[in-house]
Amino acid sequence: MRKDIYFAAKKVLFEGVSKEELLNDLLSKSNPNSSKTITTMFYGTLRMYFPFQPQLKKINQDRTLKKDIKLLATMAYVQFFQMDSIPDYAVMDEMIKLLPAKFKNVKKHFTWLLHEILRVGKSLDFSGFLPDYMASELKLSLGANFALDYEDFILNPSKKYFCLDSKATFDTAIKLNEDYPFYSISSFGSQVQKEILDQQGVICELNSMLIPYYFDESVGKDHLDLCSAPGSKLLCAKIRYKNDRIVGVEKDKERFVSLKKRVGDLLEVENVDALEYLNQDKSFDRIVLDAPCSGLGTLASNPEWLEFKNESIHHKKLPGIQKKLLKKALAKLNKNGQLIYSVCTFSKAETQDVIQEALGEQYKVKKLPNLIGEKHLSTEYGTYLLPSKKMGNQIFFVALIEAKH
Repeated sequence: MRKDIYFAAKKVLFEGVSKEELLNDLLSKSNPNSSKTITTMFYGTLRMYFPFQPQLKKINQDRTLKKDIKLLATMAYVQFFQMDSIPDYAVMDEMIKLLPAKFKNVKKHFTWLLHEILRVGKSLDFSGFLPDYMASELKLSLGANFALDYEDFILNPSKKYFCLDSKATFDTAIKLNEDYPFYSISSFGSQVQKEILDQQGVICELNSMLIPYYFDESVGKDHLDLCSAPGSKLLCAKIRYKNDRIVGVEKDKERFVSLKKRVGDLLEVENVDALEYLNQDKSFDRIVLDAPCSGLGTLASNPEWLEFKNESIHHKKLPGIQKKLLKKALAKLNKNGQLIYSVCTFSKAETQDVIQEALGEQYKVKKLPNLIGEKHLSTEYGTYLLPSKKMGNQIFFVALIEAKH
């Protein structure tokens, strides 16, 4: 089991392979009773890899380590301190067995390293592990003290939520607010996930589920969702606006196929570039623009990005695409129609700056309502939805824009 997890984590961290695909493969080959252990070890290793490296360097007395050794050491740390059910001696033995043949000459040193991790692991201070440019972006958008708060959320497992039109009957499901169909659940086993999806439910981040619910209820019946895949916001819109016309648009062919499979015949979806679709002579009362973004607000769910996300990604190409999409989408709003611009990032260049440049005199940014006790940071050009114990570990930016023309 550990060997498979090691190779899967290696593919995610060093080759950029999808972790969801690899986890599904791991679980399909294992005993169902081991699914929680496998998931915890796999995601824990991904989550701790980047934050653990400065500490590992100190433990190893600033000596250089190969990536494979760093990964094995991270796996050991996760098992020592985040998985109490596994005895330390068993972890030590299994990790030494996992050492690739080409590194057998460092077996003695690796054994010493594991003992040192076990000895000092409880006292490690992980604060300040974010790359400098990410910390600077957080300071610019959310204030000087938020970087350390966000690091704490990244270091902890993401919470699980689902949206379901019918009443949830799972034993551990808790409805978050009587007015909205959002639930938290302590255990998301494969059977529970299947039951939720079979009932046309949605499993995703809570901040993402909220997006279609921010529209004023008095806004009309035509709803457009741009850049729709994977479909969570689209399906949440269907749950809220049961009798309305809802259209989803997705450019990427592979993502569209997955989207179509997910929504089936419930909704109208088209495989077309959003910019091309907006050239058509159509207008809408509600538009959701979940624009392509750097995803920096999802580091708690995608900690592997700390290893290969680079500084230029959210300062060059993305803001230009976002502004172009937003300007064209705003022009397709009916009178008094509303558009929600949402991105799962905290980069000011992709959030406030986009709205500021695209907003004309005929549009206004409305104050975002607080629906279920979410944590807001409001600005002139939109609202950051912040992580909290109740809301989960991600950062979203949402701008609710109304057409005055």
